[in-house]
Amino acid sequence: MESAGVPAKLLSEEAKREIFAILAAGGSRQAAAKAAGLSEAEFHTLFLSDTEFSTKVRDSEHQAELFFLMRIREATKSSSGWRAAAWWLERRRGEQFGSSRKDLLSPEEVEKAFFRLFEVIRANVKSEKVFEKILKEGTAVLDRLNS
Repeated sequence: MESAGVPAKLLSEEAKREIFAILAAGGSRQAAAKAAGLSEAEFHTLFLSDTEFSTKVRDSEHQAELFFLMRIREATKSSSGWRAAAWWLERRRGEQFGSSRKDLLSPEEVEKAFFRLFEVIRANVKSEKVFEKILKEGTAVLDRLNS
């Protein structure tokens, strides 16, 4: 199934597998999208329009997080390797593992807020045409914030 504004190539299983592998290795959504030949807006549209895809994206990200958490746990038994894992967690999961200012949002937090907002809008807007317009304008704003 193809969503408005989403090329068929976005839905290929090969592209999805590549995205999931990059995320499971600890890569960002932006890096995964780029490696699969997608723009950030195309990735966001696919994430919001394909429930199975968005679930696998989250699962892949959790897989990476667990890997690095286990690495830190193992490192407490020795002195090697924990710093790199801690660095990754601070940057990828700063809201949980970093010491950041609470009055500022990180780019990841802004992106998460946009995703959550789009999910709420998707669940409540019945008109596909209206939702697609909101999604298009919202992803354009997000892309401007990321550039």
